[in-house]
Amino acid sequence: MDIDELERRYADAAAKAGNKTTEVAPVALDGGMSYDTAIALDVPTFIEAPFQPLGTPIEADVAIVGLPYEGIVQIDHRRKFFRGTAGVPNPDAMRPRHGAYDSPAAIRVGSLAYSLGFSGGEIPEIGVKLTDHLRVVDVGDADVRGGTMEEAWDTAAEAVAEVVRAGAVPITLGGDHTITGMALAGVHAARPDLRIGAIVLDSHFDVADQPKIGASAFWYSAFRSGMLDPTNLCPIGIRGKTLGGWDAVVDALEIPYRTMADIDRDGIVEVARYALRAATADVDALYVSLDVDVIDPAFQPGQKLPDGAGMTAREVMLALRTMVAESPVPLIGFDVAEYSPHYDFRHHGAVTVARSVVEVIGGLALRKAAAPVAATATTEPTA
Repeated sequence: MDIDELERRYADAAAKAGNKTTEVAPVALDGGMSYDTAIALDVPTFIEAPFQPLGTPIEADVAIVGLPYEGIVQIDHRRKFFRGTAGVPNPDAMRPRHGAYDSPAAIRVGSLAYSLGFSGGEIPEIGVKLTDHLRVVDVGDADVRGGTMEEAWDTAAEAVAEVVRAGAVPITLGGDHTITGMALAGVHAARPDLRIGAIVLDSHFDVADQPKIGASAFWYSAFRSGMLDPTNLCPIGIRGKTLGGWDAVVDALEIPYRTMADIDRDGIVEVARYALRAATADVDALYVSLDVDVIDPAFQPGQKLPDGAGMTAREVMLALRTMVAESPVPLIGFDVAEYSPHYDFRHHGAVTVARSVVEVIGGLALRKAAAPVAATATTEPTA
C-alpha cells in the first residue's frame, strides 16, 4: 500500500469515526466535583461517562451506582469486627482485610483505562462500540457510609430502585457483598412483578441465615423476599475452605452450582452456559454478581479473602460476556463486590474490576445491536 492510499484510508476512517460524537463528563482529576454528590474531587465518573447525580432525572440505558458500604469484618472463624470498628486497613495484613468502602472511587479511577474519551467506547474483542448502542451514565454514590446498617440498606435499595424506575440497568460498585442484597432489594422495590434468576461468580456460597444484614447472608434475604427462588441461584467458581456446613444448605435448597474443578474440566464458556440454563429457567430477568475473591490473587491482588487457584481475569471476562450476551432474558442488574484498594498493587485490581464492568456493558451493547427491540425492554422483560 503506497503512502497516498495509506493516508486516504486513515482520513476515511477518521471521517467515519467523526460521525459519532462521544459525550465525556467534564471531570478534572485535580478538582471540579463535590464529594456531597458522591464523586470525590480527584475521582472521575466511571469511564468518564456523563454524570447524572441521584435525585436528578436519569436518561440512560445503563447507570453506574456506587455503594461504598462495609459491614461486619471477619477476622477468622471465631472473631469479627462490627461495622466501623476495624480501624484503618493494614496493607500488610493477611487477616482481617477490609476497606471495601473505598472501592467505588478506586474502581472509577481504574476505569480511566477504558475512558470514552480515548476510543468512544470501542472494544475490538467484543466487536462493538458502546456509544453506538448504549447511553451510559454515572449517578454517583449512595450515602451509605454512615447511619445504621438498616438505614444503609434502605438508602442503597432506594438508589438502585431509582435507576430501575428510570428504565436503566443498574451496575453497582461495592462495597462488601452485602451490596448485592441491597441492590436486589432495590430491583424488587421497583419491579415487584419480576421473577429474577441470579448468577454469582464467587468462591463462597454465602447462604448463611445470620446476621440479618451481612456479606454472607444476603441470598437468604433475597429468598425470603420471594424475588428469587433458590433453584434459580447459580454460584460458579466455588473453591477452597468454603463449606463450613453450608454445603448441606445448598443441597437442601437444591441450589445448582459449579466449582473451579468444573471450570477446569469443562471450560468457562460451558460453565457460564450451564449457569444461564439454571438461573433463567422460568424467570423474567437475570441478575449477575461478581465477588472478586473468585479471581486468583495473581490477577486481583486487592481482595479481602485471597485464595489461590481461582479464575483468571480472562475467564471472568469471557464468563460475563457470555452470560450477558447469551441470556434468554434481559439483564436487570450487575454488581461487583469485595474489592479493597488497600491491598491492591499499583491499581492492577482496580483496572480488572473496571474491565469486568466494561464487559457487562459490552454484552448489553451486543444484545441491543442484535435485537434492538428486546434490548430496550430491560425493565419490561417477558418470560
